[in-house]
Amino acid sequence: MFLKTIFSFGISIKSWPVMFVGRLIFGLGGECFGVANSALLTDWFKGRELAFAFGINLSISKLGSVINNILSPALAQKFGIEFAVWFGTIFCGFSIACVLLTFPTDKAMDIKIARLADRVDNYYFLW
Repeated sequence: MFLKTIFSFGISIKSWPVMFVGRLIFGLGGECFGVANSALLTDWFKGRELAFAFGINLSISKLGSVINNILSPALAQKFGIEFAVWFGTIFCGFSIACVLLTFPTDKAMDIKIARLADRVDNYYFLW
């Protein structure tokens, strides 16, 4: 979010170096997001469900790109480029808020799985 804000600020002040640095670093972060997303999916799904989850994830990300390619030019034409870029920044912030909401759910699931694994281990130990 912060790096997207740098890019948007660069648009606002019409500074190519600021835009370039913000976009470059923001783009590098996208790869980290992809790795973290894959790790999260492999924690939640197994087997054929994992393949389905990866397929849904990829489809939704491509759908997001299509919506962006339709919405951004429309916003830029109606309100200006600066508005369209800041709209994307705000939407990016909303996405980060959604990710932060998944952390407690993921942590609760990890604890639940650990308890279940302990029960299974104790069950087999008693036999």
